[in-house]
Amino acid sequence: DEAVLRRLGKRIFVNLPDTPGRLSIIRNLLGKHQHALKGPEMQELAQKTEGYSGSDLMQLCKDASMGPIRELGIRIKDTPLSSVRPIQYRDFIASLHEIRPSTSSANLVKLTRWNETYGSSRI
Repeated sequence: DEAVLRRLGKRIFVNLPDTPGRLSIIRNLLGKHQHALKGPEMQELAQKTEGYSGSDLMQLCKDASMGPIRELGIRIKDTPLSSVRPIQYRDFIASLHEIRPSTSSANLVKLTRWNETYGSSRI
């Protein structure tokens, strides 16, 4: 809608994070949780999540963090927190089947074209 576009002071397109950006987001999100992921596993996750937004990565990390709890099931009631296993790479692999990117490549093409037409080159 042209009227809406006129009311927007700045039109800024923020692209999806690249592999180093996704790695940084994953590290940041996992930083406050007990996990057993090693550097190469995190790097592989960053590569497997091409097309994921920051929000998608947050949902992925939340879902993966539930893996140890799902595994315990009803036993969680009687399990001390210190006995819950850390988040593992396999939790992320399982979550990748459930949490998909929210932006399609077709939509990214549209947004890139929109940015070329309407986007601001300066912030």
